[in-house]
Amino acid sequence: MLVVGAGAAGLAAARTLADRGLSPTVVDKARGVGGRIATRRLSDGLPYDHGATLFEPVTDAFRRRLLSWEAEGLVERIGVGEETFRARGGATALARSLASGLDVRLGAKATALAHDGAAFRLDLEEGEPLRAGVVLLTPPVPQSLDLLAQGGLAERLPAGLAAGLRRVAYAAGVVLLLRLDRRVDGLPPSGIRILRDGGLASRIVENERLGGTSRLSVYGRETFAAARRDAPDEGVAAELEEAARAALGFPPAAVLERSLKRWRYARAEQPFAGDDPVVAVGGSRLLFAGEAFGDELGVPTAGNTGLERAYLSGLLAAGRVAGFRG
Repeated sequence: MLVVGAGAAGLAAARTLADRGLSPTVVDKARGVGGRIATRRLSDGLPYDHGATLFEPVTDAFRRRLLSWEAEGLVERIGVGEETFRARGGATALARSLASGLDVRLGAKATALAHDGAAFRLDLEEGEPLRAGVVLLTPPVPQSLDLLAQGGLAERLPAGLAAGLRRVAYAAGVVLLLRLDRRVDGLPPSGIRILRDGGLASRIVENERLGGTSRLSVYGRETFAAARRDAPDEGVAAELEEAARAALGFPPAAVLERSLKRWRYARAEQPFAGDDPVVAVGGSRLLFAGEAFGDELGVPTAGNTGLERAYLSGLLAAGRVAGFRG
């Protein structure tokens, strides 16, 4: 079995299948696992989160996963909500925990998914194609549809499924990482400042919790990210930095380094609502999973639920695969 995408959905599916004795192969174009469980290092060599870092479980299945991560020291409970967790020491550690022991091939950019009559063929930008009788696609839906179009499979999707996939839409995101020369005030013990003033930034996350100089992740509001989609990075970074300075009171001279991260597919704003996301092609099976497919699991799109939706979608996909094999 092939899993395309080493984010939460792909890793959750692969982890579950491996635990059941199967041998999935995960491919991802990135240099590391995680997808939107993302951490970047600046010139100081320290981690700065710029993806999902705050989790408020809705389901028992995801709560159990968080408790497991808590036991590993990868997440901690904080006082933002009744049951709120945040990543510790870099959120990508969560993805690495899921990926441990799996066959994960990084730097493997898929260019097309075709079917050669006997099995699916995943073409890669570099290297030999990979073949499998079952493929799980977990990238953002527009990227998955492009892979199918390039391999001539888009027209083989059932009409209802194709229509449901085309309707999926995502909100953009933008995050500014700031390395400061001092410790700033104005952050609660949780290290997360929620901004409710309606300004450009929605929250500021303190990556350094142990008393060193501040390393901040400034999350722009979705409306701001959408409005600045085509604006130059430098101007967007300057606006978010100004919002952070206004909230926390540090001067421009305190900023030693900054880095901007844009997410084109930050959140499934219009999730999948259609037929079962499983297709039979010439005796082979094609499945879709990811945050956009969380509706049938009863997890809302609003709030800090993106990772939960993706993770549970991966579990559901793994169950379907196991059913094919059973």
